[in-house]
Amino acid sequence: MTDIRREITFAELPDPVQQTALQWIRSRLRSVPWTNRHVTTYGLLDSIDRDTGIAISATQLNQALVQSGFRALQTDSVRDPAQLAWNWNISIRSPYFSIPRR
Repeated sequence: MTDIRREITFAELPDPVQQTALQWIRSRLRSVPWTNRHVTTYGLLDSIDRDTGIAISATQLNQALVQSGFRALQTDSVRDPAQLAWNWNISIRSPYFSIPRR
């Protein structure tokens, strides 16, 4: 029996949605060798939605970032009980940070 509450993975999203998300990641984010504790999944979710018009979940964004070669440090269960707001090795010199936010 299928669990209807199961969230689909990033790989199960329609191809145009995957490509849009991956293109946004490639064009806006640059990696660094260390984890940047100021960049979290939730911090990126609103921006990808606003910039692209697609709405994906935190889990799907985490999977897309991993697929794009980024590394995460999962948050502890006290600060983030769902453990979805991961910190990423994203540079503060990424184009993402130089684009004015509304």
